[in-house]
Amino acid sequence: MIVDLTLLKNVVGDDREMLLDMLDLFVEDIPAQVSNITTFAEQRKAVELGTEAHKLKATLQYVGFFEMFEVIKQLEMLGKSGNYTDEITELVSKLNDQLQEGLPLLEEKRKELAG
Repeated sequence: MIVDLTLLKNVVGDDREMLLDMLDLFVEDIPAQVSNITTFAEQRKAVELGTEAHKLKATLQYVGFFEMFEVIKQLEMLGKSGNYTDEITELVSKLNDQLQEGLPLLEEKRKELAG
């Protein structure tokens, strides 16, 4: 997994403090949102899962988690259909695996930038 902060840096420009603040927010929010998606999957609430996936899409783009972004796009589409399927279960499992791999990388990138 790659952490690509190009888009986020384009948004915040040369404001290093804002970049660090945004990364702090994302390090907190991404796991919470993935947890919500997991809970909705366990409850087989497809529509709610799709709505939560939609909320997470932009954040994943900002931090360059493009593999997770692709999974989230699929979850959003499947969730909005309103029909819970086994594919959702598989994708949520994949999303959690990607989070376990990607979050430490994001935290490390934040530490590097903080100096």
